Amino acid sequence: MTLIISEISPFGIAMVADTTYNFKEMMPSGAIGSRVLNGASKLQYIPYLNAGISMWGTGRVRSITGEIFTDMWVEDLIRRYQGIGSLESFASALREDLERAMGQEDRPLGFHLAGYEEKDGHRWPAFFHVRNCEGDYASLEIHDFVLGREVGPTKLPGDEEGLIWYNGDYGLYKNVREGVEEGLSRVHSVSGFEIPHPSLEGRTRYLAAWVRFISDLYECSNLPREIGYEVDCLAILPEGEAKVFRI
Repeated sequence: MTLIISEISPFGIAMVADTTYNFKEMMPSGAIGSRVLNGASKLQYIPYLNAGISMWGTGRVRSITGEIFTDMWVEDLIRRYQGIGSLESFASALREDLERAMGQEDRPLGFHLAGYEEKDGHRWPAFFHVRNCEGDYASLEIHDFVLGREVGPTKLPGDEEGLIWYNGDYGLYKNVREGVEEGLSRVHSVSGFEIPHPSLEGRTRYLAAWVRFISDLYECSNLPREIGYEVDCLAILPEGEAKVFRI
């Protein structure tokens, strides 16, 4: 399972992803065996576009050499398209390569792409969601891979507003977040203690804390820690400086 979260706010772009792959296999006896692999790079930096790409869904993609791990496939994609002119062009190339590689795929697979675009002398945030499915975490309808432009080039709707996207196994996160954030707002009003810190790094670490918290909730519920291990983070300031780190 996976949990990726991407946010565009006046502070900049924040992206986080867990680093665990989970696989289930049919054994000769008919029993289902499970294996959890840690250390996947589900969030990667695209240096020539100063942008990020994160992935959710199936952990394997078909290629000319057979199925390979999705994060390795993306790493190769970034290498092959060095010098591509824009984030939108990269998103189009991603969709086309996925359609050629996966064809009539019955497993959900999606990618967040976020960065900044130049238009009319300004830098505007942009966000794309390339995926082969629609619906919520409990029910997904599979279709051909599509390129969805969610943001840009446009100004954010207000000085204090932000936009957030999350995919993968996000049910617990979605249902718990509202209550927790309501409690944090009360803490701030009483003590002045502000969570998260009003900065891009504060926002990024806050999203990463959510991924780790959901992982811990699984474990304390006696469920496999299928979301978790370390969390990859990417923060891109509106001025262009990017910071990549793992916590």
